Amino acid sequence: MSPETLFQGVTGNMKTAASNVLVALARTHFTLVMAELQSHLKATGDMCKEFVLVTLSKLFSTYAPQCIPFVWLMLAGLRSVVGQVRSGQTLRIACAVVKQWLDGLKIHLSSGMQCPWPAMEKEQIYENLHELLFSVLRNWQDCQEEEDKQAVLGAVAAMLAVLLQEELHREHVWEQLLWLVHPCQEIQDTCRVAKVRRCAGLRVDMGPVQVP
Repeated sequence: MSPETLFQGVTGNMKTAASNVLVALARTHFTLVMAELQSHLKATGDMCKEFVLVTLSKLFSTYAPQCIPFVWLMLAGLRSVVGQVRSGQTLRIACAVVKQWLDGLKIHLSSGMQCPWPAMEKEQIYENLHELLFSVLRNWQDCQEEEDKQAVLGAVAAMLAVLLQEELHREHVWEQLLWLVHPCQEIQDTCRVAKVRRCAGLRVDMGPVQVP
């Protein structure tokens, strides 16, 4: 029986209770719970994805330090969600989870804590994050609902905040971002000027936004 079938007819209160049980179980079996949730991120039904995403959010809120070593696997799993969802509540929940996990990762990386990953695994984090960013931009840049747009912007900002700390991907992100979001000549020309001025240590005024 598929996870989506199991959720048919289940009330919101029952799903909340099941989610809370998993979070409590993670206190003693964290790796097993995390592995099970990650395995269901690729499920095809929105109902199952929402449950998994909400539970992952609770898990991070309760056990943030234990979650950090699983970040690169989470990012890989979230890419499948981005490819399946186009709008609505599941999209907004996914964006909130991306932002929550990446805000935590940024704090961890900038706090001087000892890195829990070997160099190769750390590179996988940045590679998966880079792929997730452009997957979000490809799939969600045409959102129509204002609530969806704001959720996507929050997730993109959280990803950029981490990627732009890492020198290897910084220039690539800078060069591609505005091309993907605003593929018009005027914006591209402004982006080129902004980049030149940034390299010279200056600032460029793009209306209400200051681009370094």
